Amino acid sequence: MIRFQAKSNLDEVLDYIYSMPNQIEMLVSQTMADSVNDLQIELPARFGNAANDVVVTLGYDGGEINISVDEINPYHLLNATGETYDDVVLYIEEFISNKLAENFRNAGYDYGN
Repeated sequence: MIRFQAKSNLDEVLDYIYSMPNQIEMLVSQTMADSVNDLQIELPARFGNAANDVVVTLGYDGGEINISVDEINPYHLLNATGETYDDVVLYIEEFISNKLAENFRNAGYDYGN
């Protein structure tokens, strides 16, 4: 048998629960902002000279994450690394996913990866 007993801190618990969506949106937005700066270093390290001038734009509108990758020459990328533009986008998606998982865990939202 499970017993549930509400204590006097029920208002605090409800406040915490109601604030969670805002905290999650702020966490995702902050992760997107931090990831743009990190990717400017990570992409050239991963994809070499072909990604030196890459411009990554990450957007988050509260429901969708948008990734835009500009200033990368797909022919130079393919010749230099054997990888494609899609490989760069997949790398960015995985990078962001891992960064989000890490930041969620650090904030106390341990949901796995």
